[in-house]
Amino acid sequence: MERRAQLLLVTCLLVFPCHALAQFAADPAADLRSRAEAGEAAAQFELGFRLLSGHGAAADTVEAATWYLRAAEQRVPDAEAGIAILYLEGEGVPQDIFASHRWAKRAANHGHFLGYYALSRIHLVDIGDGPDSTYACACAIVAATSGLADLERWRDAIEATLSADDLAWAMKTAAEIQGLPAPDTPRSALGVPSMPSLGKRGPTASDADVRRLDVACAQIIGNSDQEKQQGLKEVKKLAKQGMAKAQTTLGVLMIEGEHVPKDESEAVKWLRKAASQLDREALVILGRMYESGDGVEVDAGEAIRCYTLAASMGDIDASTHMGVAYALGKGVKQNDAEAHYHFDFAARYGQVQSQCRLGLDYALGRAVPRDLVEAYAWLKLSAEGGDDQAPMHLAQVAAEMTGDEVARGDARYVRLRDQVELDRD
Repeated sequence: MERRAQLLLVTCLLVFPCHALAQFAADPAADLRSRAEAGEAAAQFELGFRLLSGHGAAADTVEAATWYLRAAEQRVPDAEAGIAILYLEGEGVPQDIFASHRWAKRAANHGHFLGYYALSRIHLVDIGDGPDSTYACACAIVAATSGLADLERWRDAIEATLSADDLAWAMKTAAEIQGLPAPDTPRSALGVPSMPSLGKRGPTASDADVRRLDVACAQIIGNSDQEKQQGLKEVKKLAKQGMAKAQTTLGVLMIEGEHVPKDESEAVKWLRKAASQLDREALVILGRMYESGDGVEVDAGEAIRCYTLAASMGDIDASTHMGVAYALGKGVKQNDAEAHYHFDFAARYGQVQSQCRLGLDYALGRAVPRDLVEAYAWLKLSAEGGDDQAPMHLAQVAAEMTGDEVARGDARYVRLRDQVELDRD
């Protein structure tokens, strides 16, 4: 689900501008397919986009990738960027970081901002010469010149992890890419980074190590003190070896203080190590700690950086936190439209708090036209999922609706429930 979530978040919402959707929305699907099959590159890309997003056609990621590839082979920059993301995520095509790199480079050579975004993600992992977080940052800086808020947050999150010297190098490289003079003074993100460099990714956990961690966690919650100590010793061993999940597990255990002594300061150290390897759970937990001030000083900006990194990798809890931040203006400028965007994304992949928030947006006409039927459906979905606030809001919305509207709301709820279950798979 998370790979698909990231795919739709980036490719569908960024690769194709909204004004272009209106230009082909009325184009009959049969005519578009005929033009694509006849070799028209623009039609091939548009058909691929429809199949990927489900906009005007039944969603089919495999066929979408086929049309993206055909359009990319005709040097359509949008398609080059799109197929780069598809290869990166392994959606519609086998995951292939080298193929992704090849198409991302082509898109970037055509000046496509999403090509640079893909390159920034690719260079955070090892593609032969080791990770290169400074070049990844340079690519992210170029991508952010698109003015899109998601890419600006991605740039800011990576910048915040670099040393002053590395960030200065990244900014100089980004300027050279764009043919601009090198900046004299870096942005305010310069300074001591709050998290270790993202370039130092730990080894990929083997199946055997994953099993060792599972056994250790089972021992920790076991009945005997001896089992608990054995399990804790194994988790610490795996964490010291660089296994991100073990580092996150150790941090969580120290925060909870149920099976090991509570130590939030030590927990933060382990969570930072895991976050430096882009462990989504660690990033979200750290974000919450920076929001609340548990174990660290309250820092809304640092919380946003953690959430941004996790959300950029498809984490729906992080997206929900981003939505709340925009709704309340915590760490970012208050923006109902941005809040709705994040709630909508997370809601469609089963995050019940976001479903409730999305329902309230429709009930109040906040950032979207007021729609009680849509509000009812989302609030009912959230209530069924266990959100404790949704039942109260659902009752309030239902009290304003006619019997016919409630019936339509129930039908809409069933469709949403089925779609969310499909997307979560």
